[in-house]
Amino acid sequence: MRMIGVTGTNGKTTTANLIAFVLNKLGSPCANIGTDGADLINKTMPTEHTTPEITDLNEILIEAKKENIKNAVMETSSHGLYLKRNYGIDYEYGVFTNLSMEHMDFHKTMDNYFKAKMILLNNSKKQVVNLDDDYGKRAKEIFKDALTISINEDSKYRAKNIKRVDLGLEFTVNGVKFHLNRFGHYDIYNSLCAIAIANDLGYKLEEISKALENFIGVKSRFEFIENKLGINIVVDFAHTPEAFENLFKDLPKDKKIYAVYGINGDRTYDIRKAVGKISAKYGVFSVITTDDPKFDTFENISQQIKEGVDENKGESIIIKDRKEAIKYGISHAKKGDFVFMLGKGEEKFLKFNANIKTYYNEKETIREVLEEL
Repeated sequence: MRMIGVTGTNGKTTTANLIAFVLNKLGSPCANIGTDGADLINKTMPTEHTTPEITDLNEILIEAKKENIKNAVMETSSHGLYLKRNYGIDYEYGVFTNLSMEHMDFHKTMDNYFKAKMILLNNSKKQVVNLDDDYGKRAKEIFKDALTISINEDSKYRAKNIKRVDLGLEFTVNGVKFHLNRFGHYDIYNSLCAIAIANDLGYKLEEISKALENFIGVKSRFEFIENKLGINIVVDFAHTPEAFENLFKDLPKDKKIYAVYGINGDRTYDIRKAVGKISAKYGVFSVITTDDPKFDTFENISQQIKEGVDENKGESIIIKDRKEAIKYGISHAKKGDFVFMLGKGEEKFLKFNANIKTYYNEKETIREVLEEL
């Protein structure tokens, strides 16, 4: 089976989904293993972690083999790589999207974090790296023959002539036009990874372009929630400073933006303060709420986020109950405004005490709020 691994701080899920989507559209069956479970085309299997334990992973691959699936793309987290959850798997392609501050509780330093990510590329025959990321440049120095992607730097697969078309994007790669039904520039990077792999496997850019046109996105990755209020309600899994920046920088400047979010209890003070600063930088009204306090307290986490908001002279309110926070954001937004629900995505829990999970569903809660309003 052809194995493809995707690693990086942001974009793993969407990139893996794009690779699987394109290969399936091109007639080369591909399984997809990651944060949202294992998709074996005709059936799904749940996964406990982004990168499953090696025994669970082998069970998934055996099922994929039974289904005559020839490719498997999987998200490979730094935890999974460091803890050898994919030990013994030989990858045809190792994809490195980007690196920014996260998981410092586990890795302690950015250098350790980077080295953990490089375990995937070391176990891959071919590498795909993003040259617009400083750590991507560093990866290219290690893997001289890596396939390169970018928007700003010279690379083998560079997106040029980028234009926004309604809520979509158009761009060219090596003279071939692509249309993406996605909103953010970061989605171009994710799609370039899929373009690079499919093209390297022998598919023409024109074929890949046609396949990509039908991609509508991934659950809880800039996912619009239908409503009758005329508000742009968006659910996204963003939970890092870089992910916040990527979401907010491309939004219309003439609309009010609300963001309902908290930060996990095991994230550092720097991360908490940074998301507050970035939100204020882009004029986002922060509705600071609960998101897995774990071993920390909501009061401590929310005050640290607010420090960042205040430093950049932003607007915020602290509402502990997540449902009430969502209600505040939606009820204060006017037609055409954006309300983001960030950090939970497809997760079905909140962790209030240590790692004990209490059932919670973001989209169900949003629907309840919409009905009440």
